[in-house]
Amino acid sequence: VRSVKNGFDKAQKTIEAMQALGAKHTNFSFGIASTIFATNMEDAENILAWARTKNLDVVFNMLRFTDAMLHNKELQETIGFRPREEEFMRKFFLDRVHEESILSGQSFMYLHYADMIANGYHRTMPCPFQRQGLLLNPNGDLHYCENSQKLGNVLDDSAESLYFRAENLKHREQVKTETCPTCLSPCQVNVGAMKQFIPYAKFLKRAYDVKRAPERHLETLPAAEQVR
Repeated sequence: VRSVKNGFDKAQKTIEAMQALGAKHTNFSFGIASTIFATNMEDAENILAWARTKNLDVVFNMLRFTDAMLHNKELQETIGFRPREEEFMRKFFLDRVHEESILSGQSFMYLHYADMIANGYHRTMPCPFQRQGLLLNPNGDLHYCENSQKLGNVLDDSAESLYFRAENLKHREQVKTETCPTCLSPCQVNVGAMKQFIPYAKFLKRAYDVKRAPERHLETLPAAEQVR
């Protein structure tokens, strides 16, 4: 837990409390996410093993930088990926594809992450934020997504008026053109996938092939297409 004193211990107490809730309520599900980067890369397998001992569903995310959501843009130069880290992460994600069911949302995300590392960071994952999503911060600041500028604050104007404001819509088109093609965000990718039957069917075929032979991953890479 970044920049929090005794953050791991505090997070573990929260995890235990959430798991206790899950034991009481059958409709309550809970999992954790971990972001792997240069300085903790060697611990990725340890984090996975720890999560399994705690019976926790863990999702591993690609390192990305965004002040709107993660407030970590200033760290880009110091903890960004280099070739060694990229190859480690590609193999790590392919190992997860090999372990997961191809119907798993995690398998969908991990294969796309491995693809992006291999293809020069051209995004192939769908993104519902281009048409439907919103990012609302606790202070009321509204964004189209984690990469968009602030549209305004819902404490001052309605979300609808901010969303459809002409200058904001123009900004969204700029984000689609300049940022979306290489965006690493996994947010709601499964929602986007479920709305695109043919691309998802193609993914299932690829995931099955990669699951059987991870070493042939590069042979299965699809051509980069516009993110939708």
